[in-house]
Amino acid sequence: MKKFFIIFLVSFSIGLSVIAQQNKSLQNQKVNNSTFQPRKEVIPSDSIPKQKNLIVIGRNYGDSVVIRWAPAKATLWYFANKSGYTIVRYEVENKKLLSESKKTLFPDPIKPWTLNEWKKRALASDSLAAVSAELLYGQSKTGISNNTKTNGVNLQGALNSNYELENKHGMALFLADQSAFLATGLGLRYTDKDFVKGKSYVYVVYARTDSKI
Repeated sequence: MKKFFIIFLVSFSIGLSVIAQQNKSLQNQKVNNSTFQPRKEVIPSDSIPKQKNLIVIGRNYGDSVVIRWAPAKATLWYFANKSGYTIVRYEVENKKLLSESKKTLFPDPIKPWTLNEWKKRALASDSLAAVSAELLYGQSKTGISNNTKTNGVNLQGALNSNYELENKHGMALFLADQSAFLATGLGLRYTDKDFVKGKSYVYVVYARTDSKI
């Protein structure tokens, strides 16, 4: 079953930066004998509670809004590379989200470039691009040992695979921070140029994976 992870980005007019909201649970607090009620967040009616598995930032450049995200967990990064991400945008008026303005910014899930796309778009001398493609499509380097088995499970092999995945995940996030080109190729960046200046928007980023990941 397909589930989604959500984080919100709000751009208050074309001249202001995009703000990432975090998932926080507010409780009633008593200060100076006064009770403060929790403020309600504006959440699309068709969304599920936000998770912390996907970290998103955004920046308004005037003629474009750049959205960057990073899976917080290696397993989410691995499976999202296969299933992709979806970005939905809503308009905001008078601090209210207009659900009828919902727009999916890209028809297909946003995924990393294929190996052929990396070969076509990257220079042969671009070593960072080569490393990025290797992280996505390279063969596993963890050997399967016949030692340390319990009930038929290769514990050492499982640990090695886990370490390798964690290393790949960390390296992918590092490379995505080095340039817009690499972030786009790794499927962790999107540029929105189709908007109306002066309007405010909410950007919702979904990782199209199972909610248990």
